[in-house]
Amino acid sequence: MLGLQTADINNNTKIVIADDNGAADHLWQLIPDGTGKYRVANYDSGRVLAVAGMSKDNGAQVVQWLDGSATNACTAAGPRAAGKLGNALSYCNTAAYVSLPTGAVSSLTGDFSISAWVNPASNTSWQRIFDIGTGATANMFLTANSGSTIRFAITTGGGNAEQRINGTTTLPLNQWSLVTVTVGGSTGKLYVNGSLVGTNTAMTIKPSAFGQSTRNYLGKSQYSSDPAFNGLIDDFNIYNRELTADEVLNFSTGVAGTGNVLHYTFDENTGANVPDSSGSGRNGTIVNGDSAGTGTNVSTTATDAQTADHFWTLTPAAPELDVTAVGGSRCVAGKAMPTVTVTNNEDVPVTVTAVSSGTTKAFGAIAAGKNAFHAFTTRSATLAAGSITVTAAATVDGAPVTVTQDVAYPAITCG
Repeated sequence: MLGLQTADINNNTKIVIADDNGAADHLWQLIPDGTGKYRVANYDSGRVLAVAGMSKDNGAQVVQWLDGSATNACTAAGPRAAGKLGNALSYCNTAAYVSLPTGAVSSLTGDFSISAWVNPASNTSWQRIFDIGTGATANMFLTANSGSTIRFAITTGGGNAEQRINGTTTLPLNQWSLVTVTVGGSTGKLYVNGSLVGTNTAMTIKPSAFGQSTRNYLGKSQYSSDPAFNGLIDDFNIYNRELTADEVLNFSTGVAGTGNVLHYTFDENTGANVPDSSGSGRNGTIVNGDSAGTGTNVSTTATDAQTADHFWTLTPAAPELDVTAVGGSRCVAGKAMPTVTVTNNEDVPVTVTAVSSGTTKAFGAIAAGKNAFHAFTTRSATLAAGSITVTAAATVDGAPVTVTQDVAYPAITCG
């Protein structure tokens, strides 16, 4: 397996071969560039496979590195992507975010609920689905990965005073999941795709405690060192009540939300404006960002030419058939004959031909797990060492495959 020498998100971390121990840094995803090449992104860090110093020398070190700009010139404020329900916002692997209006949640003095369809493209720790508040001291956020699980937290006293609801796992990559947070009285619940994954019965802080908050984000953290969200988001809702378990389950079937405090469908075609469908007039604004990474608006080399070492060509392995051929020599009635034994180790029939000194033997179809033998007739008592050309053909997974091998036989003298 390919993995990181040290599991971190830093540039220049070496890529090494390691036994598969189930670690997330051994998982990679292929990102096509539309021209037949691929970026290879690490599931754990979100960074891509690159070559140290962009070297082209044999033995050059392979490392992970911050990705460059999107090949297709994707920007978050550009055309919307296909979503779970109509269109969706793609963050385009940049540090873009949606800015919510001032005091977006100041009216939430009691029960509330927040839901969104989320499709993450990487699993970097602490990237935010949303983070709403006044800064690191007072905020509420939902992170796709707190280190091991999805987490909702709310605080008015900084990170050490957070009231948290932890899930059981992180979200699956490259597929849609409905994440819902509900708070009724002092009980908070976290749902993923309609299933309850976490509960906290001591949730006493309400969003109104942030006052007229000015740092209200989708896809961006209050902490400048946290990575930007990488993926897509659709149908973001905020309610001034606790959704019931049945309502959450219903929405998870693909029913559009009905948030009455804020509702972003992202069904507009393009542009930086994100209309609020709740009727409250709390429109959002998309702020485009540079290439995603740690911090806000992290810059990196911007063109494909400047990050050419991030693109890889995938070459299919040469097709093979598991057919064993063994050459030999034997004496028959004083004549020296080259021989060949062919064994079909595949689970489908294989057609085989063998050629020795211009003479061809067609075996026809050798059944799975069976073998066939042939001795080539000669008129001589002596035989110099040589080889027999064996060609095997079969249809594997619906595609024809043909392989050829030369099988050696030893010299022999008879009589």
